[in-house]
Amino acid sequence: MGLIYCQRGDPELSQDYILSFFDGAIKAYPEDRELIEADYSFAMGLVDIKQENIDAAKARLEGLKSLLSGAKGISSYTRRLFTIKSNYLAAEIVLKEGDSQKAIKFLETLSDETDGIPGLDFATSQINLHLFSLKDFLARAYEQAGDLPRAFAEYEKAVTFDPNSQDRRLINALYHYRLAKLYEKKGAKAKAAARYRRFLELWKDADPGTPEVEDAKARLEALRVR
Repeated sequence: MGLIYCQRGDPELSQDYILSFFDGAIKAYPEDRELIEADYSFAMGLVDIKQENIDAAKARLEGLKSLLSGAKGISSYTRRLFTIKSNYLAAEIVLKEGDSQKAIKFLETLSDETDGIPGLDFATSQINLHLFSLKDFLARAYEQAGDLPRAFAEYEKAVTFDPNSQDRRLINALYHYRLAKLYEKKGAKAKAAARYRRFLELWKDADPGTPEVEDAKARLEALRVR
């Protein structure tokens, strides 16, 4: 719930849920305190970024790295997952600071690391990797850098299920919305309209007034008029 509220633009409520969850987790599993605190640093670092508090996010990142380096007796799988989270948080910080080229270097490496991790979609402790749209990070970085052809390629990849890949991460409906806006910017009206329709189909039960839904409806109508 905390991560969902963060995405929906309510960081204060997000913080309340995240803190409540991790307090309960430490009480239930005191033997895993270091890993729980590392996960907390990751989640709160993403909230800090949403709040434009980059210094706080950097402090969370350093805390996560410190906890990761000091953690004993964790499996190679768990260490890899936390390394991915650390690298992803670092990349989001750099991207928010406007250094898209540095972010791309982080993210190109990270994309290889995340592909095909067995059980990533079934591990409930990794839900935050789904909710924060890891699959479109490179697309956002390329778009910010002005490299639209690569941004298009990354978004097309993100919305396409590959049965030959072990990657089972969620195809977030927002990818269709963001890709549609890119196509509209390019002037590819038919492709933009198709993606807006797909997004609206997937989010047909969204709460009234959801910003992305209202914007998609308005943009699709404008495309029809033109």
